[in-house]
Amino acid sequence: MLSDHPVVDSSEPDRGNLQAGKAGRLLLTLFGLFCFCALLYYGGFESFDKIIHPDYPWLVAAVFGTGLMIFIFSARWGGLVNSIVGCKVTTNFSYFFYSLSSLAMGAVIPYAAGTIIGRAAALKKIEGVSWEKSGASILLDKMFDGFFMMMFSWPLFFLLIGKATVGQVVCISLVEFTLVTLLIIINYSLWIRLLQSFISIAVKLVRRAPFLRGNSQLQNIESIQNLNELDVLQKRTVLRAYFLTAAGQIMLAVRAWLAAMAIGLDMISPLDAFVGIGLVQASILISITPGALGFADAAWFIALAGAGVPKESITVFLVAFRVIENLAILVWWLPSYIYTVWIRKGEKQPENGA
Repeated sequence: MLSDHPVVDSSEPDRGNLQAGKAGRLLLTLFGLFCFCALLYYGGFESFDKIIHPDYPWLVAAVFGTGLMIFIFSARWGGLVNSIVGCKVTTNFSYFFYSLSSLAMGAVIPYAAGTIIGRAAALKKIEGVSWEKSGASILLDKMFDGFFMMMFSWPLFFLLIGKATVGQVVCISLVEFTLVTLLIIINYSLWIRLLQSFISIAVKLVRRAPFLRGNSQLQNIESIQNLNELDVLQKRTVLRAYFLTAAGQIMLAVRAWLAAMAIGLDMISPLDAFVGIGLVQASILISITPGALGFADAAWFIALAGAGVPKESITVFLVAFRVIENLAILVWWLPSYIYTVWIRKGEKQPENGA
């Protein structure tokens, strides 16, 4: 069970290890910025020209697709919150607002930290949910992303070494998804035990990275292993979160394709984008840079290059993808803010006065 307050080790910290960890994270941040700048340089100024003159119907579709993807993931998180708390805490549109706000935070501070802190703080301050339960809900939410990351990332390896085509990688992923779905429906308890085993293995692998030792994000990941909330979640709640995760992953690929079409890169197909989502999710989960800068870009570059997309086109896509993503967050944030902060506030006042 998570605690309201972090556990403090009374022993004197190893200053050498702490400094080495900070230096490692700083180097990774600089490396992420360098990678993105190198991609911009490699793509040339034509990438900016295509962004300035997009195909507007496709651009609108990309903004809508990005909003739909975020809404799906926020609805998944909302279902987990409601299940942990034991009642409906708020509406899906409010969860949408909290998710958008956390994504905005993740654009200026380390991505994983921003998306976690922003949502937990919103639940605590606005909805009155304890830090313990809000933190548990976010960790469970990340757990589903991590599980799909493991399912969809390894088939990409066969594409990268030339042993499979894009279509074959997609087929492997779909067969894997079908088998896991049947396992959840037929033997739910076994799937939960397997999921906890996967998490334990992932934590052991992450611990091997020197720059992550002592990092709060690693501590958050480790705490998933001991979440009692896994036992209280109903099978219906888990199935709902599982299928919403699948829908969100599909929309991640669709919105990437829509972003490519908005700038005329019709050589990038939905299937090309789909084979990269596992690697992209992995890069986002371990990223320590604002907006997962450099990490997510490198993941997209590797996946799309493996799918046969010209490298020059990939660099143009990466710039456009980031611009459209941030534009979509701005476009959807304002109406969700008006609803959550003003309309819901007005609805609560008569109830308080009654």
